[in-house]
Amino acid sequence: MSPYQGGTTPVLLDLDHQVAAASLWLGDAWKVSPHDSLVEELRVQFGDDSVRVEY
Repeated sequence: MSPYQGGTTPVLLDLDHQVAAASLWLGDAWKVSPHDSLVEELRVQFGDDSVRVEY
């Protein structure tokens, strides 16, 4: 995500594992510009159902 840092959109990670689950807001330094290319790269890496953009 680092090429997209410096934007105004905060990032929330939802982690779900057999043993535990957690939601983690990344700090202000990780706010991004939500370009289509960022979303596509994340979907390729983590799967279509693992990436969501909410406005």
